[in-house]
Amino acid sequence: MATNLRPSDLAFPFYVIGSGVVIIATFLPSTLRAHASLRWPRTVGRVRTSEDDVAVSLELAPGPEVEQLPHAEYDYSVGGKPYQGSTLGEPGPASMLRLIREEELRPGQSVMVSYDPRDHAISLLYPGASPFAYLTLGAGGAILIAGLVTLVRAILEAL
Repeated sequence: MATNLRPSDLAFPFYVIGSGVVIIATFLPSTLRAHASLRWPRTVGRVRTSEDDVAVSLELAPGPEVEQLPHAEYDYSVGGKPYQGSTLGEPGPASMLRLIREEELRPGQSVMVSYDPRDHAISLLYPGASPFAYLTLGAGGAILIAGLVTLVRAILEAL
């Protein structure tokens, strides 16, 4: 039985384990949805409007950095029924971090639209998750494992 084990010995391992669980729980559902979008059917659509939206990304550097994110609204149809979509309405961390060429999003331009086979109103232009999403999940898993290893070591040292 652990006689030398104090609650303070377990605080750090549980903090690390909790951090790993939070990262995984935050990114896993959206990454799975984005990955599933790779298998969605595709149809031809047409860009209706295109512009750059201003997005503020907060950094540790002095002051926020302002970025331009491409935003396009497009029309498409499935089974003769018309739908509208937007590049920013994607299920997960997909194309936000991808390099999108502006010439792909000019008004009137034909684009390939991926749509959810269960709900045709859900669509996107760039299916799949970004590499950042997979790296974040991997980091969350590594943090979780590190926390579990630290917990086991703390318990074994106390024995």
